[in-house]
Amino acid sequence: MSGKETFIGGDDVGAIIVDVGSYMTKIGYGGEDCPRQVWPSVVGVKESGDKRFPLNFLSYLEDVSVEPCLKYVDGDLILNGDVFEEIIRTTSGKIGLSTDLREHPILLTEPSKHNRQIREKEVEIMFEKFDVPAVYTAKKAILSAFSVGRSSGLVVDIGATATSIVPILDGYTLQKPLCEYPIGGDFLDDQIARHLLKEKNLSISPNFSFKKIIHKDKPLSYESVNLEKVTSSYIEYGKREVLRNIKESICRCVEHEEVAKTSSALATSTYELPDGTLIDSEPIGIRVPECLLNPEMIINDSEFPPVNTNGFPGLCSAISNTIIACDIDIRKDLIGAVILTGGTSIIPGLADRVSKSLAEDDKLSGGGPKLKIISPNSTVERRFSSWIGGSILASLGSFQQMWFSKEEYTEHGAKLVERKCSN
Repeated sequence: MSGKETFIGGDDVGAIIVDVGSYMTKIGYGGEDCPRQVWPSVVGVKESGDKRFPLNFLSYLEDVSVEPCLKYVDGDLILNGDVFEEIIRTTSGKIGLSTDLREHPILLTEPSKHNRQIREKEVEIMFEKFDVPAVYTAKKAILSAFSVGRSSGLVVDIGATATSIVPILDGYTLQKPLCEYPIGGDFLDDQIARHLLKEKNLSISPNFSFKKIIHKDKPLSYESVNLEKVTSSYIEYGKREVLRNIKESICRCVEHEEVAKTSSALATSTYELPDGTLIDSEPIGIRVPECLLNPEMIINDSEFPPVNTNGFPGLCSAISNTIIACDIDIRKDLIGAVILTGGTSIIPGLADRVSKSLAEDDKLSGGGPKLKIISPNSTVERRFSSWIGGSILASLGSFQQMWFSKEEYTEHGAKLVERKCSN
């Protein structure tokens, strides 16, 4: 069986696109502009084994541990199959798309760095647990390129847990020069926490650790909440949500590195922590995102746990090094389409700073092709680029013969995904 019409009964039933990221999961219908549902990629698990999804970290649950769908173990990205299954079940159910997955082919995004364990496990779950008619797995970088109308280019994906720099040529990833570093939004969150502790002696608490007390005749006050029965993983995730909000509220890239190093002199605004404490947006809001561009700005003092950057040379150097590591004949395709994407890439000023720095890089200049940074102005397009690319791909008539059908899975097993989805 090759075409979608063969096994799902015509064009009226469209593909569903599932994009599981390390922070958020996006799900919706192929051919649409953006996902219908966006959920955190974590599930709450009680001691009894009962699962809670989705979780709201503005409040707390007792005796509930937080389990991520994707996490790094000794440098390898691992999929928690039980969490993945729960996320798919809920997002397609009554509080999600409210649809029967048995009637839809499913396009799954997968990490750009080839991971056979993840793609085979996801395929197995979709066929065995949800009885879908067909699946296809596509690498995130390829889909991000498709989302901006490119089949070749250099995709720079700055996500929550990692930054990946992926050369794409004619719709295929080049795995050998691909680079991945454990530097992303979560890393910047940790740097914010270190700045606050080191410079202001402030520790971050979750939103649910304090409740506001409104008084009739005196200012608002805050009262601590007893979190004795709240698990450490739930508290840690709650702290990270606060740090993410701080990052998205105050962080920005400045035009010159020197400004970041002397940013204490800049005009500043304030941010209110969950306990009512006010912090200045500068210099933290300037110095933390500078870590992406200049690793010397990373706080890695002995008073904190050591930071593993996997030799991260700075974003612009990493981009330049990846291009130079590719065959000289394809460098023009990469230089002419450097695609900046991922949730952390929306930091104001980052795209301009990267463009300026790369334009001044002697290794990329010298009469060669003109550098072009592709960075959509819409934050939705950058946050959801791989989902959008999947939506475009799944709606193409020429793609329908590519599906990996249930019949093929029954005959050959999940390992056939390596041949059916060789991107």
